[in-house]
Amino acid sequence: MLTRRPSRGFSLIELMVTLAIAGILFAAALPQFGAWIQNSKTRTAAEILQNALRGARISATQQNRIVVFSLATQNPSAANLPAASSSGTNWYTQFIPLLSNDSAGSLYIQGGALGSSAATSVSGPPAICFNGSGRLVTNAAAGCNAPVGTTNLYTYTLSSVALNGTSSNRPLDVLVSVSGAVRMCDPAKLLSTNNPDGCFTS
Repeated sequence: MLTRRPSRGFSLIELMVTLAIAGILFAAALPQFGAWIQNSKTRTAAEILQNALRGARISATQQNRIVVFSLATQNPSAANLPAASSSGTNWYTQFIPLLSNDSAGSLYIQGGALGSSAATSVSGPPAICFNGSGRLVTNAAAGCNAPVGTTNLYTYTLSSVALNGTSSNRPLDVLVSVSGAVRMCDPAKLLSTNNPDGCFTS
């Protein structure tokens, strides 16, 4: 008759060694994991900004009216359209008034946040205007100026704020051309067939 050997569990020493190795591996990976989280937040904010800009352009072409896209430091609403800010982490779109009795509530289209203001840093033009053809235009009343120069681009740069001693080293740009085209890109790369997500041509 065969007898079953009693099952043998882990000894206390084996368990302690396993936990020590796991702790060392976790401590080594923690900085990279923190940077990955911050890079993900930066990409999420850039995607929100890109989609919001494209939405503003679509609203302008659908309604054949000038639409203003603005960054703001406060949460926007139909009842509260805060002043435009070049470092705001909130955004909103509105129509340019056509009549003197147009109210702010009737001009407001939509708005939102780019992410946590504690985690994301944004810099770019405080306000830009799309016309009915979807192109960027100058409108002094709204504080909009069409981009000039050799690039004919507006650039929004997004990066993560340093948290717990770790910071992202991968900022992202959202570019808006004078024609109204919007694209997100990596400023650390040159635009080429090998790097379609790059920002600059060589």
